[in-house]
Amino acid sequence: MSVRSFAPRRAAMAAVAAGAIGLTASAAVLASVPHDGDIGFKVVRGDSPMGEHRLSFARSDAGLEVSINIELGVDFGPFTLYEYTHQNREVWQDGRLVSLTSRTNDNGEEHFVRVERTDEGLRIETEDRVTTAPADIVPTSYWNYEIVKADQVLDTQKGRILEVSTRLMGSDEVWVEGQAIPARRYQMTGDLNLDIWYDADNEWVKTAFEIKGEQIEYFRGGVPEDLEQASFFLREAEDERPFRDLQRSAR
Repeated sequence: MSVRSFAPRRAAMAAVAAGAIGLTASAAVLASVPHDGDIGFKVVRGDSPMGEHRLSFARSDAGLEVSINIELGVDFGPFTLYEYTHQNREVWQDGRLVSLTSRTNDNGEEHFVRVERTDEGLRIETEDRVTTAPADIVPTSYWNYEIVKADQVLDTQKGRILEVSTRLMGSDEVWVEGQAIPARRYQMTGDLNLDIWYDADNEWVKTAFEIKGEQIEYFRGGVPEDLEQASFFLREAEDERPFRDLQRSAR
């Protein structure tokens, strides 16, 4: 076979391979999309309600559109001590982010992020800079299971590229829609520090993290009546109690 006759075949093979990669990436992303098209979390600070985090998904021939709305607050009587809102719209095609627009009000501090796919990667514009990120970076909207495989993620609030490391901590039971289901727990560290859970279908089902001494926990579908049984932090404290008692008795 001549080099000339092989060249078109090689180009065709490359096109097929690129298409297969696109299909694989698309399938991985779509696997994280819930069948009913919505994810809703109630957010708890300690044992007090803090707000909601909601996502809605719309599929079309053009790709996948994700709308995200977060409303959080901390009140003391009639006074609001802290308020946080975040709106985010993502468009995905072939398993990759095509565009993202977000607006955030973090207790009066406002941020915006605009992301567009270009030939050089993802162009990121914020209120104070323009940067470029790799085309396959995963944003910190957490619904996409591929985030657990990433060592860099795109901060949807401020447009920063964050360095992270994520490891599987094992299987766990989490409360979803009022019942306990098995899920895999991952721990993310680095520029972000949190625990996140995905079910057997790779759907996001829970998050827990600590910030400024406060324990924040997400419950998908509502907060269970028995918070002590369902709370990750309360269970962790209960599991550590025998070791603390043993240490006291050894002194």
